[in-house]
Amino acid sequence: MPEELNILRRNFDLEDLREASAGAGVTGTVVVEVERTATETRWLTSISAKDSWIKGVVGWIDLMAPTIQDDLEELAELPKIKGVRHPIHALGDHPKAAIDDQVKTGHRGRA
Repeated sequence: MPEELNILRRNFDLEDLREASAGAGVTGTVVVEVERTATETRWLTSISAKDSWIKGVVGWIDLMAPTIQDDLEELAELPKIKGVRHPIHALGDHPKAAIDDQVKTGHRGRA
C-alpha cells in the first residue's frame, strides 16, 4: 500500500463508520472481509448477529479447497452471510487459476 494511504493501516470498527456516516442517512452497512480467512468471516458474522446495523456480511472462502462444497454449506448457515469473495489476485501466479476446475466447482457451488 502506498505511504499516502497509511491512514488506512488501522482497525476500523462500527463506531468509526457510524461517526463517519452521521448525517448522511446511512441506515446500515454490509461488512466485507479483509484478511481472507474463514476465521475472520466467522468473526464478522458473529458481530453481525449482535448488531442490527450490519445488514450483511461478504466473507471469504477458499475456492480452490477440495472441501469447497462442505465449506459452502457451512458458510451458508452463518448469520447474515450474503456472499463471498475470493480476490483473483489472491489465486497466485498460476495464469489460469481463475478458470481452474476447482475454482469453477466453487463458483458452481455458490449458485
